[in-house]
Amino acid sequence: MQGVGQLAYSFYSRRLEDDINLAVTTEILTHAATLDLEFFESADSREVIERAQQSIATHISGFVLQGLGSVSASLQAISLAAILAVIEPLVLVLAVAFAYPYLVLQWRLTRGYYRNEHNRVRKRRWTSYFVSLVTEHRSVPEVRLLDLAPYLIDRFRRLMTEFRDEDRRLHVRGFVGSTILVVFMSVGLFLIFFRVINKVVAGALTLGDVAVFGGATARLRLALERAIG
Repeated sequence: MQGVGQLAYSFYSRRLEDDINLAVTTEILTHAATLDLEFFESADSREVIERAQQSIATHISGFVLQGLGSVSASLQAISLAAILAVIEPLVLVLAVAFAYPYLVLQWRLTRGYYRNEHNRVRKRRWTSYFVSLVTEHRSVPEVRLLDLAPYLIDRFRRLMTEFRDEDRRLHVRGFVGSTILVVFMSVGLFLIFFRVINKVVAGALTLGDVAVFGGATARLRLALERAIG
């Protein structure tokens, strides 16, 4: 079932993207055909037009598939937590202590990435323009004749460096915060695991409980990370 499920997931995800691409792009084109010429000549409309041209269907299908993946990982995490709680209830406390701050961290990071990209629409358009001037056959002769390539490359490099430096702060914040929380979760699970072993020695639990606990704890952390991510 797992093997067939993966094949079905791949099949339906591609079908979904194709169907959304057909439906959404058709709606955008139909709506664009009704707009006044003034809309396309206005500088204020360029951001809207730019976003409409950036594979909206891919973004929508990706959102749907990631949402389904999050639901699946959440159900798996809940199931694993319920099984582990029967053996040692402290697992639930640790899972909540990890999941809530990790969710807040990822939410803030995602908002930061979105805000950066949302504010870069015009600059992204400039970078595409610089690339097109240096690489498209219609503009290459003029660029070579006027020796504009060094200037265009420098403008492109400055914008991309700005993007890289802005994103680097979010990358570092995400890496440091996630590392602290993952280490906290891992250490907590090991401590609870030793507690379970002590219960086995005392006769309160069985070796089978240790096997189940050891196999499910790693999956619980990964399922929580996937669901939140």
